[in-house]
Amino acid sequence: MQISRAASVTAAVAFLASCGGDAASTPNYLLAPGDYALSEVKFTKDECKYAIMPTPLTITIDAASRSTKVSNLAGLPAGASNGNKFALTGEETVDHKAKLVSRDCKEQLKTTFEISLTADTNFKGTATFASTALEGQACTEENLGYPIPCESVATFVAQKQP
Repeated sequence: MQISRAASVTAAVAFLASCGGDAASTPNYLLAPGDYALSEVKFTKDECKYAIMPTPLTITIDAASRSTKVSNLAGLPAGASNGNKFALTGEETVDHKAKLVSRDCKEQLKTTFEISLTADTNFKGTATFASTALEGQACTEENLGYPIPCESVATFVAQKQP
């Protein structure tokens, strides 16, 4: 009994699909720690008046757990970097009274990064920054320079610096 080429190709594709891949699957990249320069930054929404993204982003990775963290952003967004697509999230409470005299305002900052690796040292991302008032009467746009609650969303490309 002879098996046709079409049957062989179909069987191979079915086998690869059952393993979680396909004939044209992307390699599984392993994000490298370090400083990443940002380019192609575009804010699709900027209620919080960020206007720019901090660059470089400093990425730290725990080799054993693959726990990944952006260590130079508010809330220190963190998460596990398994696979080519993953999310990092972080939260931080800012007490403006402690920083600015007569600013009775506590706000919650939430940062989320959705990352899609394009190589071990490159990725595309979407960053979402959200701010809500927790307490205080001074949580106003006049006092803070931005409305609260607010949300800003930016897309970007990141490349590891040498």
